[in-house]
Amino acid sequence: MGNNGEFIMKPKVDFCFKELMADEKVRQGFIGAILNVAPEEIRETRLLPTILRKGSREEKLGILDVRVLLYDGSQMDLEMQVAPFELWAERSLFYLFKMYLEQIQEGQDYDVIKKCIHVLELPKLAKYEQPETELLKWAKFFRAERKEEFEMAAKDDEYLEKAYQRLVNISADEKKRREYEARQDALRDYNWQMKSNWRQGMKQGMKQGIEQGLNQAVKNLMETSGMTLEEARKALMIQEK
Repeated sequence: MGNNGEFIMKPKVDFCFKELMADEKVRQGFIGAILNVAPEEIRETRLLPTILRKGSREEKLGILDVRVLLYDGSQMDLEMQVAPFELWAERSLFYLFKMYLEQIQEGQDYDVIKKCIHVLELPKLAKYEQPETELLKWAKFFRAERKEEFEMAAKDDEYLEKAYQRLVNISADEKKRREYEARQDALRDYNWQMKSNWRQGMKQGMKQGIEQGLNQAVKNLMETSGMTLEEARKALMIQEK
């Protein structure tokens, strides 16, 4: 919500990010910033299916956030990753491999394969304040949460201005707002479950660690003093379960 109470989506939520990238001019500006070229040089971008083809029923399914085909045949996978993901590097390699694999068919030579670009994450802003690159401007836009921040990020840039206007439009769409809020609820539930699992794992790990430590103490007493198991347990005041 902005200070005036007007609802506006957060671009770092993957639903909103995908909606923004559905606009060709927004894609053109963002991809130009990624490749460090003028957006006008990105002559054409086309969205591709985001579900990566499976070679067999047993093969793991791959689903990308935004998959783009450039005019020269190269592809880009644009991922908005906010929550921590322990095997992020491994998953990225898996997606990249499948993007290459999909390009070649039986009997074809390897020269049909075009470059695939995998964007892992936006730079950490605290580390890259100067100089302000075009990519940094986009990073600030994606990190913004209030209307004033979006307006500042989009100032004097036609591509960011287009992104901001699309953001305003989809934020005013009731159907898209419900989808966006449902996605946020799902993310909150996921994060809560991950924290709950972590706390439970820590609790179980501490319990197991204490039990292992006491068992080792009992064993040491028996070996050094000749105590029986019962005597050693009593000496350490360990009760039978």
